[in-house]
Amino acid sequence: MLIFRSARLQGFVADFGPRNHVVDNLLDDLTQRGQLIARTHVVDGFENVPDALALLLNGKNRGKLLAQV
Repeated sequence: MLIFRSARLQGFVADFGPRNHVVDNLLDDLTQRGQLIARTHVVDGFENVPDALALLLNGKNRGKLLAQV
């Protein structure tokens, strides 16, 4: 479906089984040192959730999209 719609997917998904805690600690450390940047896009208010969904669907969100209610 990504190819059909010429979409772009960035990021990674990984499952390290019983070593997940090791990877979590490493990623936390990299984030705290500024070597890994997690971008978020926060939309305020429950009334703006439909607009947030539109941002998600049209790709105009900047980072992980969150709705703060």
